[in-house]
Amino acid sequence: MAAGMRLLSSAHSGIAFSDHRAPLPPYAILSHVWNGAEQSYKDLLHLQLTATAIDDLRVSIKVRECSPLATEYGLDWFWVDAPCIDKRNSAELSEAISSMYHWYGRSAICFVHLPDVPSDSRDHIRAPGSAFRLSVYFKRGWTLQELVAARRVVFLFNDWTVLSIKHELANVLEEITGIDYDILTFCRFVFIRKVGNFRTDIGFRALRQDPKGDVVSVRRVHLRGPPSTLAGAVPHPNTKNPHELGQSREPGWSPTHAGWRPAFPSGDARSQISAAPSAPSGASRAGWRYSRFLMFDVSVARRLSWASHRETRRVEDRAYCLLGLFNIHMPIMYGEGNKAFIRLQQTILAEIRDHTLFAWGAAMDMTP
Repeated sequence: MAAGMRLLSSAHSGIAFSDHRAPLPPYAILSHVWNGAEQSYKDLLHLQLTATAIDDLRVSIKVRECSPLATEYGLDWFWVDAPCIDKRNSAELSEAISSMYHWYGRSAICFVHLPDVPSDSRDHIRAPGSAFRLSVYFKRGWTLQELVAARRVVFLFNDWTVLSIKHELANVLEEITGIDYDILTFCRFVFIRKVGNFRTDIGFRALRQDPKGDVVSVRRVHLRGPPSTLAGAVPHPNTKNPHELGQSREPGWSPTHAGWRPAFPSGDARSQISAAPSAPSGASRAGWRYSRFLMFDVSVARRLSWASHRETRRVEDRAYCLLGLFNIHMPIMYGEGNKAFIRLQQTILAEIRDHTLFAWGAAMDMTP
């Protein structure tokens, strides 16, 4: 269970903190790159006590910009890590690190600020060597789980204007980060075949398109589910954790709190793939399915590979920033150095039956 959150109000003209526990109200969350010293909870609390307006220049620009953005998207609450976590409290910091993945996953919207992508580069986002492709955001450790966990993501230029959304950029994001398309979009194309009282999901993922939008490469994957409905949940075979389940949803299923939306715009080649010529014999239904748990179809080694070229400011964070990707928990102990990554490997091995973990070395060598 994720910890409670300290949220900032976007509905007040002044700085207003409020502690919340489940059920959390809908909130916006910021994913960003740290630049030097960030404004702390202590700093912002002092400004709150002096009745400082939230748009005061003494307030961090990240807080000043997130407040109106949250309001614009109809949200009364938002969260920015540095000013919303009291790092003087080691228990609170540990709880926040352990809950980070869930906080991003449960957000109504996630704003991704790209500090080195100017708005005049809008027409060249997908081009080789573009500022977007080379952004430092894709080289930091903590931003990996934030990008993966959040369902509704809005990318922002360095001037805080809107660039695009994650679903529209999923192809180029896969090229930049190596993260699978269906992991980024929470969506997989599957054919549904019923055999007696059992149902088999035979999945196909369209991973590549030519410039005209036609699917030119399709990779086949296999999922199995119980009878009953398409929303049935089944344990993934490579996990000991009964809470790691596979789950499918009909296209268009869109819970408001999660902010899920149809992954593909009208006219997109993938939205018309239900008549794919490679459909297996006997397939009775076909279409894109939303899934919250596709992550557990991905091998441990592949998940680790997403982080192999990323950096963290503290060596321990190489391990701590990956906890959410494996849905595991371990004590946070800054000062342990490279032992943190060794403990991460040991914890993964104890929780997940996947020996691809052994393709990875020690913490200092994150290249398999």
